[in-house]
Amino acid sequence: MKKLIFLFSFFIYSYGYIDLGQHAEVFEIEEESLISVIERNAKLVDKEALKNEIIGSIESSLTIHNEISTCQQTIRKEIIPSITAEEDIIEPVTNRVIVKKGTTKNLFSDFGAVMTKHILFINADDEIQKRMALQFYKDVDIYVVKGNAYDLLKMNIPIKAVPYQKMIEILQLNCAPSFYTQNEEKIIVDEINVKDFLNPKE
Repeated sequence: MKKLIFLFSFFIYSYGYIDLGQHAEVFEIEEESLISVIERNAKLVDKEALKNEIIGSIESSLTIHNEISTCQQTIRKEIIPSITAEEDIIEPVTNRVIVKKGTTKNLFSDFGAVMTKHILFINADDEIQKRMALQFYKDVDIYVVKGNAYDLLKMNIPIKAVPYQKMIEILQLNCAPSFYTQNEEKIIVDEINVKDFLNPKE
């Protein structure tokens, strides 16, 4: 008898309940639809604040931070775009050294790089440089090396970004705005004083 009582108690404890019947009126639970929840909560959102938050987030993601100064004079120079191996470059399968540490390679002749267009590097926070981008973007690639590029995108100007200091070093970029043009294995660099852009010489 004790065993039966124990088994009965164990069964109740393990399986949670005994059906004691219905003693009151039962109401069906009405669950709110997903769309209703969204619509109800949307009314509680400060839409203007949300808009400003989204715009602020976009602007922050489109801001490039680099120590690039504004060109103080208009000059032309030639550079050789090259990269130096900081360590041995090894072929994974054979472990053969492809490029030794300290070896310098020309981006054009050794890697087959090609500039399909002229490039204009600008500071997007400078109003005059933004005007240059607006004037030349159909004929050159616009690269933002500093500043907030959001206004340029709002003007439907296609842009690219140069966020890495290493890239700036390889391109030997000293200031903005600067035009880059490929000349065989070299690059012709035109650093532009914005005053000369506003008042071009005859």
